[in-house]
Amino acid sequence: MSDIYGDEFLKFVAEHSGENADRLRLRYQRGASESVRAAIAHIEASAKGRRKFPGIGDGWVFPSLLSVEQSTPPATAAFNVSTALHLFDDPLKLRVLDMTAGLGMDALGFARMGHLMTLCEINPAHAEALRHNFAPYPSVKVVEGDSTTWLAEYYGEKFDVIFIDPARRDASGGRVYNLHDCTPDITALLPMLQRNARLIVAKLSPMLDTTQTLRDLPGCSELHIVEEDGECRELLAVIPSEGSKSPAEIVIDKPQDGFTYRFIPSENGPEAVFVAPDILGGPYGSCSLHPGQYIVEPSSSLMKAGCFGRICHDFDLKMLAPNSHAFVSDKPVAAPIGIVSRITEIFPFASGKLRAIGRKIGAAEVIARNLPGITSELLRKKLGVGESSERRVLGTTVGDGARVLIVLDKQIQVSERHSSKYDTQSENRNLNADR
Repeated sequence: MSDIYGDEFLKFVAEHSGENADRLRLRYQRGASESVRAAIAHIEASAKGRRKFPGIGDGWVFPSLLSVEQSTPPATAAFNVSTALHLFDDPLKLRVLDMTAGLGMDALGFARMGHLMTLCEINPAHAEALRHNFAPYPSVKVVEGDSTTWLAEYYGEKFDVIFIDPARRDASGGRVYNLHDCTPDITALLPMLQRNARLIVAKLSPMLDTTQTLRDLPGCSELHIVEEDGECRELLAVIPSEGSKSPAEIVIDKPQDGFTYRFIPSENGPEAVFVAPDILGGPYGSCSLHPGQYIVEPSSSLMKAGCFGRICHDFDLKMLAPNSHAFVSDKPVAAPIGIVSRITEIFPFASGKLRAIGRKIGAAEVIARNLPGITSELLRKKLGVGESSERRVLGTTVGDGARVLIVLDKQIQVSERHSSKYDTQSENRNLNADR
C-alpha cells in the first residue's frame, strides 16, 4: 500500500485541520507532495464527512468533498446491505462485488460482517483512500480501474451479490433522467452481470420513473423506493441471475420508521376513491368533507410510487381530487405514510374574500396544491397571514373542481411502528436453493 496517508499526511492534517482548503491549495500549489494534496482534500471534506457519518472511525480518510456528497447516508447504506442479505438463508460468507465503490459506505456494512468484498473504483485517489480505509478488513480487495472492463475479463468464482450505482450525471455535469443515459448503462450490462452473480442490486436515481425502470430491467423481482428524512433517496432494483418469473413488486421502504409497504402494480388494481362533489352542502353519505376528519399528504416515497388507488383501498382513504394528491380519512392513519392533520375549518375559495378569511384564520403555514397559477407564497400573500407552525392552511381543488381552503391542526405524530400489516413477504424469492 502507498504511504500517501503516512506520517507526512497525518502531520499536515494535525497542523492545518479547520483551515480553509482553497487557501491551503494556494499556499502549497508549488511542489506539494501527493500526501499534502491528499491532506488538503481530506481537510476540505472531513467536517462534512464526520457530520454525515458520526460513527466513522478517527482513522478514516475522505479523498474529496464530492465523494462525501455522493456517498450513501448511514441509514440508507444499512438498509441496502440488509436488502441483499435477506434473500439468502445462510448469509455468512457472501462474495460481494461493488462495481462503483466510491467512499465505500455500502461496502463497509458487508466488510464489518466479514463478507468477501471486491471493490472497484475508477478514480485513483478514491481507490487509494479505499485501500487505506479498508486495510483493517483482510476480506476486502480493492481494484483500481473501470469495473465493466474488469468484470468482462473476470473468470473467477461467481459472486453472490453485485452492487452497482451508475453515475447520474453526464460528461458536462448535468443530471440525466433516463437509465440508458447513466454511466455505466446497466441495461446493456445486464446479461454480463447476471452471468457473474446470483443477485444484482442496482442503486438508481430517485428521479427515474418506476414504470419505465421496470420495463428497462426485465427480470427485476423488487424495486425499492427508499425514503430517509422525508426525501426519496434512491431506487433499489433487485434482479436475480435467472430473472424473476413473477411480476416485480414495488416496495416502499422507510427504514427510520420501520415501515415497509409492498404491492404488485396492476392495471386491474383498485381504483382511487374521491370525496363527493358536494363537499360543503352537508352530509353526502360517508364521503362528505367536514371538520373533524383528517387530511393525509403522502410522503415522497408514496408520491413516487403513484399507487393512489391502492393507498385508498389499503388505508381506507379518499382522494380530494385526481390531481390534488391529498387524501381524507375519518380517523388518524396509524401507518407513517405522510403528514396527517386534523381539519378544523373549511372555507370556499373566493378571491374577493381571501383577506377576510385570512384575518379569521390568523398566522399559519400555507400550502397551495392543485391550484393552477397560484403558488403557496402567492396564496399566503392573498390571505395576508404571517407564518406559524401551529396551524396549516391547504388551498386545493376537490370534488367536481371546487376550490377550497382547508384549515388544519399541526401534524399528528405517529409514534408506533406498523410495518407488519403492510409488509407482504415475497413468495419464491429466496436464493438459497441455487447456492
